[in-house]
Amino acid sequence: MRDGCGRGSLRVLFVSRGLFDERDAFRTGFQVRTFSEMQAVTSRKDAKRPVEVLLLDFEEGGYPAERKAKKPVNRLSSAGIEHRIVNIPAPRFNAPALTYLAWALESVWGACVVTAVARKERADLIHTHGEWATFTSIAASKILRLPLVYETHGIVEELFQPGQGLGIGYRAAKLFERICIRNSRYLIVVSEAMRAHFARSSAVRAKVVPCSVDPLLLEQDERAGPEARRELMLADRFVVAYSGSFFTHWQQPEKLAEVFKEIKERIANSVFLVLTTDEVASVRDFLVREGLGETDFHIRRVAHADVPRYLVAADAGLLTRARDLVNQVACPVKFGEYLACGVPVLCTEGIGDISGIVRDHAVGLVIDNEVERVDWDLTCEELTKLTDPGTKQRCRRIAKDMFSWESNSALIVDLYLELVEAAQSR
Repeated sequence: MRDGCGRGSLRVLFVSRGLFDERDAFRTGFQVRTFSEMQAVTSRKDAKRPVEVLLLDFEEGGYPAERKAKKPVNRLSSAGIEHRIVNIPAPRFNAPALTYLAWALESVWGACVVTAVARKERADLIHTHGEWATFTSIAASKILRLPLVYETHGIVEELFQPGQGLGIGYRAAKLFERICIRNSRYLIVVSEAMRAHFARSSAVRAKVVPCSVDPLLLEQDERAGPEARRELMLADRFVVAYSGSFFTHWQQPEKLAEVFKEIKERIANSVFLVLTTDEVASVRDFLVREGLGETDFHIRRVAHADVPRYLVAADAGLLTRARDLVNQVACPVKFGEYLACGVPVLCTEGIGDISGIVRDHAVGLVIDNEVERVDWDLTCEELTKLTDPGTKQRCRRIAKDMFSWESNSALIVDLYLELVEAAQSR
């Protein structure tokens, strides 16, 4: 691996918790980001030192052997990424304060595991995802004098539903977050807005790496769109798409339905294409309760890897979020996926850096968060103009320039090299 002077492969220990947990819908975006990132940094051919990755993932409640044959693990193996899954027989609590107390206790044992693995594998750097993995890796970083990179895709406020209040559980979560930030050499965040958020309360060094898309998405044939429309039997419809988990509170399913109803009233033959991991019957029942007819929507339950196959059929993609702190720093991976598929985006104001990108690069439209304030006649008129080939090409170009792992992985590898060289020179 090495030539004795630290100039061989750069070995990175990725540490995560619950990466393969299929019980939580929000894990999908986390999985996509993490798996794609690991593949991207190991596949770069222009790095001064090749990067090798070992994934150490802690799974709650046991990880049955039969689940180890699932796609995520196969994907890692095919990419040549070593991985180890460590089971944590951890109970789940409804009270956040108890959860964080359990996390603190578990981290003592977890720290021993991380330290042992990092030492045995001769890691040059530890790259963590999430608060628990970072908190658990601090001891190893200190003992072995390894740079610690803390990557966060959100802020702890997203763990608390609106109206829950800011009690002891929230204070415990914020304490975990502060400890992780203060003991990390560098943060990786998903938006400039997130970097500014953390800078207000801590003296941090942070690099912005937006949630990026698989390079294969950018290689799609432009003829795939008409073919997908024929397969879905939507060839003569104006297709408004939504992809992702449907019922998580921040996705605002009620607002998605409300926005589509406004579009349907003004654009003839519109159809709402929902590509989701949720049960079709549940989504169908919800949309009917919201006032849509059976011919107004088309729902497909698809694995995330299969979404692009159908997403290319869309004329527009929906991305609505509440205008709150969580969304002001967010970078939903679906945004880059919409653009990579040549789909302009209709989004609400105040979603991380995304609303500004949509407006500045003319890859969609930005509307008010309050649906009743939107000039829907003008919005729908502008929306129909975005179906031209030039807009689709522009969407794909922005996806490649700003949301491709091919380019953004270089930011991460350069950070690795900078931190490791600084550590080795001390």
